[in-house]
Amino acid sequence: MLLTSALAFWVGWAATFDNDRLAQHLYPFTSGLFGAVLIGVLMLHRDVFQARRAASLCYFGGKVSYTIYLFHTIVILLLRPYLSSLPMLLQLAVFTAVLVAFCAAFFYGFEAPILAMRPAYRGVVETRRKASGNLAALSDALRQSWKFDNRAGAIASGLATLGAGALVNWSYHAPYPLVFYIALIVAAVALCLFLIATRMFRYGGLRTIALVMLVFAITLPAADFIYARIINAEVSKPKLEAYSFRDAKGDPAAFQAWWAFFAQQWMRGARFGLELPDPEGKLPFLQKPDSRGRFFEADIRINNRGFRGPDFPVEKADGEFRVFVLGDSATFGTLTSPEQRAWPDVLQRLVEKRLNCRGFVRVVNAGTVTYSLAHSVERLRRFIVPLKPDMVITYQGFNNLTLIDPEIALMPTPPDWRPRGSMLIAEAFYRTRLLSYGKRMQAFQKPAASIKYSDTYDRLYGEIVDMGAANGFIPVLGTMSLVVDEQSPQEVIDFYGRTFVPINRILPALAEHNRIVERVAHRTSSVFLDTQPALSGRWNDDDFIDIIHFTQKGSNVLAQTAYEKIAPLLQANPALQCAPQ
Repeated sequence: MLLTSALAFWVGWAATFDNDRLAQHLYPFTSGLFGAVLIGVLMLHRDVFQARRAASLCYFGGKVSYTIYLFHTIVILLLRPYLSSLPMLLQLAVFTAVLVAFCAAFFYGFEAPILAMRPAYRGVVETRRKASGNLAALSDALRQSWKFDNRAGAIASGLATLGAGALVNWSYHAPYPLVFYIALIVAAVALCLFLIATRMFRYGGLRTIALVMLVFAITLPAADFIYARIINAEVSKPKLEAYSFRDAKGDPAAFQAWWAFFAQQWMRGARFGLELPDPEGKLPFLQKPDSRGRFFEADIRINNRGFRGPDFPVEKADGEFRVFVLGDSATFGTLTSPEQRAWPDVLQRLVEKRLNCRGFVRVVNAGTVTYSLAHSVERLRRFIVPLKPDMVITYQGFNNLTLIDPEIALMPTPPDWRPRGSMLIAEAFYRTRLLSYGKRMQAFQKPAASIKYSDTYDRLYGEIVDMGAANGFIPVLGTMSLVVDEQSPQEVIDFYGRTFVPINRILPALAEHNRIVERVAHRTSSVFLDTQPALSGRWNDDDFIDIIHFTQKGSNVLAQTAYEKIAPLLQANPALQCAPQ
């Protein structure tokens, strides 16, 4: 017994605190061995537990054991923010006391009455039969005391149930949490009254459903409140800015869990409230002018023109040179702290620090989350050209790889997390959809049948060049870099490939995209910004937080690469009269 206890404790400690992968695989077996030995020891000494007090304690443990099984993980999650600073043994003691107290109250207040309602079969104790009869009598008494006519009461309570149910559905999706909670409680009460009025409350199955719904409706607001506190405590600051191959010790599951948490918080906080529908219906959304969002500790500000960054006037000042940077979320910036800067902002500071210009160079972050190249071209045409750009830099390609590998277009769309009337219910539905998405994505793991040159990509980059010629701005066409490329070690590719599916299609498709950018730039004599030598495949340099988005170090590297390309163009501009400082 002592040997198995020590073994289970040692393996559990190594699996939990040392993150030992072998111990994590062994723990279920060692804990099972410990449980089997413990049962054997207790069987050998069963006479000890037949004493009155010991028997009562064991009987109580048997009653609440299933409730403990159901709620122990939830209690851990609820208590963790309040106990994390305490010693481990004290945490365990408080957790055990709270868990036993809650489960005892739940059993005697909710579970025991339901168990007593079960049909009284032959040989079942009389108390159960009496409890079931008393509950049926109670429903009749309630119906008579409220003067419920069977038909009128059924109609009124039925309509109330339907009306409250419709309000529940509307307020959940709106979302209006307070209205949702009230409507849910009203619907549960109305359902109970409907069953009483129709004499169906005496049937155990229907009665259980109604009572469970009532308890759920009453306890959900408190559960949502506590869950929101936990989420806010967890997302106040990420433990790591980047969870790289090295940090995760090559464990793709660890990276997958971290990245899923990171992406969920982006959907919950960073994008919520920053988007407007496009009145012309050509773009997925527009960034809402003068709006603010938050991602971990970083503030997201959309300016008066709908771009990320400070406000600027429509009309250009004398001597002003405007540089717009087109891109997706890698350009928009996935920043987690106030001191971090997206790479267009870093580029702005490099220009100000290293060049002494008579005119003013303004760099505008025109990156937009989820935008494809086609979307950016449309935004350039409608919203950027009227602002008279002097230079447009592109850093894009990841969101349009279907143009090169058509089978990527058949992949299911990953689920979005959306705010709802209840955070817990929204989280449950989101995770269910996420599991379904992961299973459907497995069909796309095979290598691409072929990679083709995309005339559409060629045409879109050509449109940017043509707009530059027609409107007097310099197009700078950039390649896109990922944390891994086709020459990276296979174990590193597989590490990121578990989360970014299908990576064996993404890498060759993006490589073809970059070749197209280079061909268009050379054919049209446009400025070619090759970001790959400085960034692509640098999986061990902590430049990326995932496969595509940058850490602050990565943003600095890309900004430096872009600066080295555009600085000679700025110095050659006679109106700016720039010189190195």
